[in-house]
Amino acid sequence: MKKNLWKKGMALILSGAIVLGLTACGGESSSNENSQLAKENVYSYQELELPFDMENSNITSMAYLDGRLYILANIYEYDEQGMADHTFGCYISNVDGTEGSFVELAAQEREETNSWINNTLISSGGYVYAVENSTYEDYSDPENYVYEERYYLNCWDLNGQFLWSELIADNSGEEYTWCNYLLDAGEGKALAIMGGNQYEAVVYAPEGAEDSRRELDSALFERTNLIYTKEDGTLMLVTYDEDYTKRYISSYDLNTGTEGEKVELPFSDYSYSLYRGNKSDLLLTNS
Repeated sequence: MKKNLWKKGMALILSGAIVLGLTACGGESSSNENSQLAKENVYSYQELELPFDMENSNITSMAYLDGRLYILANIYEYDEQGMADHTFGCYISNVDGTEGSFVELAAQEREETNSWINNTLISSGGYVYAVENSTYEDYSDPENYVYEERYYLNCWDLNGQFLWSELIADNSGEEYTWCNYLLDAGEGKALAIMGGNQYEAVVYAPEGAEDSRRELDSALFERTNLIYTKEDGTLMLVTYDEDYTKRYISSYDLNTGTEGEKVELPFSDYSYSLYRGNKSDLLLTNS
């Protein structure tokens, strides 16, 4: 029963998000206009039954590549004490839900640590990336409590084969760094937008090597509401002004560190949630 509920819910979310995004950009619309937009812009409607219980799972990324649908998910199984076993994996199927299979994406074991998955990405080049947050605590000496936190970038191919893991932030010292966004950098590469004491844009190649690292304008990136890449690879920012009363959209050139023309967004701060668009610049939803 739970699977059927999720199956219907997913189909409604997929179709509803498109309609809300389009009507929001056009200002106020009547219900008849909304219905007409739905007919014009929902190209297909397909219910999908996934092989895991969504009450104890969450979807982190989705992609449609070469006629196949890829869905990344964290799945939790709880015991009687409320402790959870965690599985991270990818559901792969045709867009109509046929020929579906679930592939576990296992990473390397890290001794005496707690680990979980944060940012995820299915790159257009056919690689799966995930940022793993790993913590270590030592209470053995009450006067010298030890807490360490590290971030790793893990990579798999689309068949679920683990390829490599790279340490991208080590917070065992005084400075603190984390991964804000994980974006598609093209050619199978991943772009990590790092925040904390210093904002940086770091590109990783599919082979695991660091391809480039550039310092970012911290004053600007601290005010970002959304960062994403368009289909053509352009990096886009949605930022607040210094008073946090208005939002603007602009492009950003990583090579020169310059922001493109800023356009004020014509809607209320609290009316919509913003997501990366597909053919459009932004997708808006009211949830």
